[in-house]
This record gives sequence, C-alpha cells and structure tokens, in this order.
Amino acid sequence: MKVLSWDDIVRGTHGVGRPVDLTIGAFDGLHAGHRVLLSSITSSPDQATSLVVTFGTNPAVVLGKGSFAGLLLSHRQKLERLASLGVAAVAVVDFSEELSKLSGKAFIGLLRDTLAIRRIVVGHDFRFGKDRDTDDEGLRGLLAGTGIDLEVKGPVLHHGIAVSSSRIRKSIQEASFAGARAMLLADHALDLRGLAVETRGPGRLSLAREALRQVLPRNGGYRVLCLRAMPEGGEALKVPGRLDIDTGELRLAWEGGAEAAAVIFAQENNERSFREWL
Repeated sequence: MKVLSWDDIVRGTHGVGRPVDLTIGAFDGLHAGHRVLLSSITSSPDQATSLVVTFGTNPAVVLGKGSFAGLLLSHRQKLERLASLGVAAVAVVDFSEELSKLSGKAFIGLLRDTLAIRRIVVGHDFRFGKDRDTDDEGLRGLLAGTGIDLEVKGPVLHHGIAVSSSRIRKSIQEASFAGARAMLLADHALDLRGLAVETRGPGRLSLAREALRQVLPRNGGYRVLCLRAMPEGGEALKVPGRLDIDTGELRLAWEGGAEAAAVIFAQENNERSFREWL
C-alpha cells in the first residue's frame, strides 16, 4: 500500500495516474460501516486505484473536543488494517487549525486539481469542511457536471442501531468488549509499540496513562491477551495476561518475558478461567 502525504496530493507528486475511487474520513476503528465504504472503492482494482484520504491525527484531538474518549486505533494500526483490507493508497492529512478552516468546496477542489477521480464513496452521515459545512447532498452539488460519481452508503446496524466510532468507544469504556468487537469486526487492541514503558521485570511493565491515546475501559483489572512481537512475516504469539488500569498508570503482567507489542481485551471479563476463555 502506498502512503502519501497531503503535500503529495496538493503538489501532484502522488504518482497515482489511473482513475481513482476514493473515500474520505477519520476512519477511527475501521468498523463495519467503514468497511462497506472500503469494499466499494476496492471492488474494481483493474479499473481504478482505491484511495483513502484520512488524518494522521484525529480532528477531534486537534480541535480539543472535551468529550473525546480516545482513539480506537493508533495511526500505525490504522495503516496496517487499511493495507490488509486491500486499499491501494492512503493520503495522510496532517490535520491542523489552518486545514480546519478549509471549506468542503475548497477541500474537494484541491483533490480534483491533481487526481483523476472517477468515484467518491461516503457514508450517510458524512460531513466535512470548516464547521462541517458540507454533507453528502452538498458534495453531490459540488460534483454536479464534473463526471465524478458519488455513492452514498447507508448505515450498518448492530442490534438495530447504526454502528459508529462513538458507540464503539462507549462500549469499550463500559467494558463491553464483545459488543465492541461485533461492531469493529476485530478485537480492540492497545498498541504499545513506540511508547515509553517502564520494565519491571520479565513479563511486567507499566506506562503512564497519558502516554496511551487509545480509549480505555473504566479503572480496574482486566483479562487480556498480550501479542508478542515476532520477526517480520511471523505470526504474533498471544500470551494470557492481566492489565490493571488506574487514574495515572497502566500495569501489565503476562506469562513469559518476551516484549509485548499489543494488548487485546478478553471479550468476556468475568470469573471464567483462562483455559475456558482460550
């Protein structure tokens, strides 16, 4: 998968010459609803290059929204998952206050200037631009007469309610990991790679809570699987462990002394033994 910068797009140095099918969004979690969009843009690889325009930092973090509980995926995890879902190219926008002042019309204009866009695919609740000034109908108007097709996908439901990143974050905060997984179509995994951790002996480490930007459940102790880092091409080993979360610190303990690259929460955190769970 080719990873491009916003400058690559604006300057026309992206190297994407074929017709492009693209989608735009923060894509926090790459949940079931997001995957419908990705499936649509990757469905014709022989006819168009699939391109995802997303953000290196979630706009909610940059804009300082007080209600934002944390990311579902680290940036590294997001890129890895996009690649695994067959996306050909990703344009990573470094969201800033300056960029947040661009209208939806201006943003689309910059994309159209340097990309041969065939089709844009968005969700039913799509809004972008300064003060979220452009929705799917506004985008349809901007594309009128351009020859670019717009495809708007309806919601994906879980228990009769639309799947959304905010709903998944709430499930994780409430320690409803099975519900979160049903909407994410993957386990919620804390990415420990590159973080400043303190080793406290074999299979023991701690880190400051503020160092982890991903969403966490309420304070307490949780059954987890620790993914041990493996050589390139090897499958990560999953080792049972325990994660204790309090206001200022996370403490992780697991069997064995190898380095833990990520932590997956057990879908059910109750009194069942690890043998029953695994």
